[in-house]
Amino acid sequence: KKLLHVLIVDDEAIVRDDIKKRFVGKAWISAGGEAENGQEALNLLRTRHIDIIIADIEMPVMNGLELASQILSRTNDIKFIF
Repeated sequence: KKLLHVLIVDDEAIVRDDIKKRFVGKAWISAGGEAENGQEALNLLRTRHIDIIIADIEMPVMNGLELASQILSRTNDIKFIF
């Protein structure tokens, strides 16, 4: 199976930690990083390969829907879970 690189984007650290505990580290999921808002996520995407983004919709600076819109205007290779 292909190893999937997941980026977790949420403004609450406790939520990011919970998602990591539940999903990351399974045989086919790798931690691609984490960010507190959409802008941080965009910055991380410049240097990392990401397959899936698990994102909160309501975040300061840039919310999850704005993040998805910006990414999907450039590529369809990344999938989103909100």
